[in-house]
Amino acid sequence: MRSDPALRAGLGLRTHVLAILIALVATALAGLAVWIVGVAISAVSQATGGAIAAAGMVLTFSVMFSWAGHLPGALILHALLARGWGGWLPAMAGGLAIGAVLLGPFESLFAVLCGPLLALFHLAGLRWMARLQSGPSGR
Repeated sequence: MRSDPALRAGLGLRTHVLAILIALVATALAGLAVWIVGVAISAVSQATGGAIAAAGMVLTFSVMFSWAGHLPGALILHALLARGWGGWLPAMAGGLAIGAVLLGPFESLFAVLCGPLLALFHLAGLRWMARLQSGPSGR
């Protein structure tokens, strides 16, 4: 629930933009991995493999629209981190809430399902950059 105090230092627009880019790349790579698994499973079960591959392709191409959730998500995550409440669970809840709000305009339940995943990727990017800024010892 609580966030690492080291994340508060150096949180700015540049850091969040980089974290969004990291999240977008991670989402596309995760989608490609799911797609490849689906193609491999298609050799055994055409229906199952096709469904998994389709989900992977949707995830891969979701980066074209997920920026719409990342922008308000960065604001929410920034506010949570500044108050020490930017842990994994609050980040996922924020992603779920933003996905639910975007359910209307995009008319897809996929926004609700991807919101928590994208929020975790964003937070992971912020944590990775905080470790880089803190030096080689990680502190």
